[in-house]
Amino acid sequence: LTDSDETMDELSEKVERIFTILKFLLMAPFILVTSVPIDMAIYFYNLYTKPLDKEEEDGESKISRKILEIFQECCSSALKQNRKAGKGSSTKVNFVKLNKMLQQRLKIQDQIFKLIYDNEDENKFVVDPLTK
Repeated sequence: LTDSDETMDELSEKVERIFTILKFLLMAPFILVTSVPIDMAIYFYNLYTKPLDKEEEDGESKISRKILEIFQECCSSALKQNRKAGKGSSTKVNFVKLNKMLQQRLKIQDQIFKLIYDNEDENKFVVDPLTK
């Protein structure tokens, strides 16, 4: 059904493969000798200097005290609910319920809703032409 020489390479393919191997053997030492010192210099420069965007991060407050208090209240109420459910003095928390509780208290879903639906820009959604 097939020719017997189907898996054999053409002569031009063999020559091209040999040239590629020779190029690699000749070029690889030069690339290695130049790239290793350059990478080391960049590594040590980044290690001992501050980030370029450090000034921007310093002014931002990542987590406010109010959010931490809300998280603590939600954790303690989740523990109380877990104990009332008859699981004794367990200190385990159902994190799915805790996450939902936090989202309700911090009004995260409302903020997401506002970002999605209160924005009047028509280009905010990606339209798939197949489902249009």
